[in-house]
Amino acid sequence: MGDQMGKGLLLTLYMAISALTGICQDNVVELKPCDASAYRQQIDSIKIFYAKNGFTLLRQDSALMESGYETPIMAPMQARGWYAFVFIGDPEAFPSEIRMYNLSGAREEAINRPRGSKGPNILRFTFEPLTTDYYLIKPVQVNKKKKLLCGYFMLFKRTN
Repeated sequence: MGDQMGKGLLLTLYMAISALTGICQDNVVELKPCDASAYRQQIDSIKIFYAKNGFTLLRQDSALMESGYETPIMAPMQARGWYAFVFIGDPEAFPSEIRMYNLSGAREEAINRPRGSKGPNILRFTFEPLTTDYYLIKPVQVNKKKKLLCGYFMLFKRTN
């Protein structure tokens, strides 16, 4: 009888862990790439600019974004490192905004592109974290005519 209870407890524990794993996996947001070829010239110019100023590209990616919804990007950053985050959004999207939070949920940085701005939709900021931690960067863009928008982000770190 004790052996049966042990097997039952083990089976219940296994099912609980499996259920929790499934729930956690459902909450993961995967970035879906988009065609950022229209941004290629801007991307290349930005990479050259930051390389000339002593920055190394750590991460870059395109992301298909839903209009009006934040796209979360998690990035590890070291204390006293100097980082630059660049976001290129759809030129017709207004407003565009980036918010950055530490893992405690406190907002560390925010920048936006006001309505009526002319030129490319490029937002950027530099940041020097006080603590080594993961930071959540959330770009958002809004376009009333298009539901899906392409965004491109780059994270640099000063190395020189």
